[in-house]
Formats: sequence, structure tokens, C-alpha cells
Amino acid sequence: MILATPEGSHALAVWAPGPPDQEPDAPRPGFAVAPEAGANRLSCRFRVANAAAGAHDLACYALLGSLADVRAALRSLTAPP
Repeated sequence: MILATPEGSHALAVWAPGPPDQEPDAPRPGFAVAPEAGANRLSCRFRVANAAAGAHDLACYALLGSLADVRAALRSLTAPP
């Protein structure tokens, strides 16, 4: 998900890598935009029912820059190896 100024000079993206193909029941990220006074809040969350105690490998990454820079960074992160 990307938020950007109309002219594209400033942008913010949140990206979360999906679970490996061998884990079909793994939690998937959810994204939300919440408008607030003078700003927008962008969030990423994972909802897990009955999560067991212990380590969980969940990650979200924030990308900042111009819209062109953010799009290029997202392409590089999601390109196949």
C-alpha cells in the first residue's frame, strides 16, 4: 500500500512479505489507512487466532521517498530471485 502527495514528491509505503507457499494457513498481513486531523495513519497488522507462545516470524517494512523511489523499491523487493 502506498500513500503519496498529489505531485509524488513524498510517499510512504508499507510492505510485508507473504508466507512461504508451503504455509497456506500462515497469517497474512492486513493494511489500513486511518485519516486523522492533518495526517493519515498507515498500519500493517497480522491477526492470529489462538497464537501459541513463542517466536513468530512476522515483518512489515516502511519505505519512504518520492513516489518513483518507493515504487522502484517495491519492485526490487518483490522481484523473483
